[in-house]
Amino acid sequence: MMILLKLRKLLFTLTRPRYWPALMHSCAPSLEHRAIIKHKPWATLIDVGANRGQFTLLALGQNPSLKIFAFEPLRDAAAVYRKIFRHAENTTLYDYALGSTETSNVLNISRKNDSSSILPISEKQVAMFPGTEKVGMQKVAVRRLDGVICEDDVKQPSLLKIDVQ
Repeated sequence: MMILLKLRKLLFTLTRPRYWPALMHSCAPSLEHRAIIKHKPWATLIDVGANRGQFTLLALGQNPSLKIFAFEPLRDAAAVYRKIFRHAENTTLYDYALGSTETSNVLNISRKNDSSSILPISEKQVAMFPGTEKVGMQKVAVRRLDGVICEDDVKQPSLLKIDVQ
């Protein structure tokens, strides 16, 4: 089943030239979220846990004028995001985590970087999801959303997507 989903995503991406530059960075749109994006003509997307930009790709594919505020504290993932969206003037990436207080924390980096978390990576997680073992740590800044984005910057309708561990 997983291989079928990956093939479907690859075919979708290969048949749409606007996604080809992202493929050069091993990034494809997150098709599993298409129903959410198609639901409304969103004006603003706040993408928390943006990773390499899979959700942003999908959202911009549906609405190229969408204003996006993305948050990704993982250095490697944020670097890929910046490369993919370097010409997208309506996309802003913040390279820190969001939380209830402004502080700093340590991110446990997983071999599969989208499984990285401030939470410890447990043996049970690694057993259930092979390839997610801890490979490093990174100190990250934690900010409050209302300390980063002004309410006036968020045009309606807006979507807050959160994909964090």
